[in-house]
Amino acid sequence: MRGFYFDLAAHAPGPLVRTQQELADAITAHDPSRYAERYAQWRARFNARDDGHAAERVVARILDRGYITR
Repeated sequence: MRGFYFDLAAHAPGPLVRTQQELADAITAHDPSRYAERYAQWRARFNARDDGHAAERVVARILDRGYITR
């Protein structure tokens, strides 16, 4: 498997699990405040533009460049 272009374990916004039991344990022990800072860092790095308006920006850019004619 290729893997990631960065160290996922070092940057993951939550626990990494490998088995169903580890997943169940992570869900049972879920405490959002435990990973809040890491999640904020993840969002800033990978989802900075994920604000619910991405498709709107794409359409505006396409229309602004004249790619779609009416």
